[in-house]
Amino acid sequence: MFYCTEPIPDCSNPQFLSANYNASAAKCMFDYHQIVGGRIYLSVGILNAFCIFLTTLLFVYCAKHTPKDLSLKKACLRHKLQQRSVLATIMGAIGHLIFSTTILFAEAFNYTIGCQLVLWGVLIGFYTWMFAFCIRAFRLRFLFELNQMRVKCAKRDKVDKTEYQYYMNRQRNRGFMLALPYVIYSGTLCIIFIVAIPSDMVAITKDDCRIQWGIGLLIGFFAIFICILSPFLLWYLRHTADTHGIRTEIWVHAIIAIPFFILLVVWFGFDRASRPIELYASKTYSPGDWAVYFTVVAHFISVVLPVMQFFLADNKYWNKTVHQVRHLFRHREKRQTCLEDQGSPFIPELSIASLEHAMAHPEILHQLQDLAIRDFSSENVLFYETYL
Repeated sequence: MFYCTEPIPDCSNPQFLSANYNASAAKCMFDYHQIVGGRIYLSVGILNAFCIFLTTLLFVYCAKHTPKDLSLKKACLRHKLQQRSVLATIMGAIGHLIFSTTILFAEAFNYTIGCQLVLWGVLIGFYTWMFAFCIRAFRLRFLFELNQMRVKCAKRDKVDKTEYQYYMNRQRNRGFMLALPYVIYSGTLCIIFIVAIPSDMVAITKDDCRIQWGIGLLIGFFAIFICILSPFLLWYLRHTADTHGIRTEIWVHAIIAIPFFILLVVWFGFDRASRPIELYASKTYSPGDWAVYFTVVAHFISVVLPVMQFFLADNKYWNKTVHQVRHLFRHREKRQTCLEDQGSPFIPELSIASLEHAMAHPEILHQLQDLAIRDFSSENVLFYETYL
């Protein structure tokens, strides 16, 4: 039976209990919770999938669509969305869609189907989300270093021939280098299929699939993400501060993952403490739900929040709130910057006014170059420096 389609039992009717449950109200209430929980999980899963699809579609629209009446502020935000890697963001959203939907639907169907959904949802969905996380970090580091070398190699008298050739090779192979992670992902996914499908077929023939295997695999993936992947990527990006919030977003993901992982492990242990608790929790609140909450928060930060910023860019109330928040966090930093460089209190921005100011004061042009490196657009500053 499917828990989401079974009729809800009338546990308050003595005749119904006698006919179907041998007067056992406890067993009837257990089925009641299973069926109601299955319907709720099915509804939430459908709503979740719709929201992910809609928000990701809006993200692509904001990053790719260029209306004629686009304001300057929205044009800057559109540039930020493009520089955050639309393809990697879509890949992460697809991973979140597969993972969260399968975990939620696993509670709506019977044990056999639910076991398969959890196993493959973790193997494909969560793995895809993690790999998209790595792709964004690799892309940030690659583009940052490429723009650094472009600025450095603009003056060949300060760069040796080997370093210049290295830069030219990376520049020529830029498309290949940015596409390489996707090739690696496809290869590793094929390996997962080759290893997992025969094992799963054996388990199906023996009717020996267990949801605990999928949740245990999820805990293993989550532990790798927190204990190995996140620390390595934060170290890998330690000198690559960008202007689009990519590194900050990775920091936030790494931090918020910790409490959700702890809750996942604790609830998994609680779920296995005794059989009545295990049966009840498996149909009303799965341990995997904590990992779903984490990917929901991560999706909100990566996709929903940038879309909100884009559509609310011209809203005065939103801008006032954002300005107040930024003022609280940046006032001390700006003050320290001005004190450290009293002869040049100019704070550069990627704008025409900043460019004109830098052209009038060549001694501070390096500040604009540094900002352009973090924006992955150093070629623009080099052009103006050379020809204007």
